[in-house]
Amino acid sequence: MYSFISQVEDVLEQHHIHYSEQLEADHVTILTDQLMSDPGFSLDNKVLDLFIDEDNKILFIGLLRIPRENRRKNIGREIVKHIACWAEQNGYTLFLDSCGDSCYFWSKCGFTLIERRFDFDIMGFGTDRTYLKDRWKYGQLIFAETH
Repeated sequence: MYSFISQVEDVLEQHHIHYSEQLEADHVTILTDQLMSDPGFSLDNKVLDLFIDEDNKILFIGLLRIPRENRRKNIGREIVKHIACWAEQNGYTLFLDSCGDSCYFWSKCGFTLIERRFDFDIMGFGTDRTYLKDRWKYGQLIFAETH
């Protein structure tokens, strides 16, 4: 399927985070055996929720959340690095929506603000802001489906 999935799994295994996965052609979900609750998020066990649009070469990170006892160990940043590297090598553009404190995390990972929509900061990975804004026209479809 996508080589970054096994790299994400390796990161989780290195940190002894038990997981399971649900893989579809256009949607990757990685779950843990722990329920997580964070302000502004529903109680669930999703570690990664990623949507894929192969036609437009877009990856949309709907959620990345690490179990509380494993935070502040650069696990999230390492996962993002693998996904972003794969996206870059395969000509995909990476988008996400963010709000509050998590915007700082995403900016440290190289994401830049594209626009604000429904109190979310839409962010993209890459240095060419014009390209990101242009590609976001296609990414809006995934955003609409996930919200």
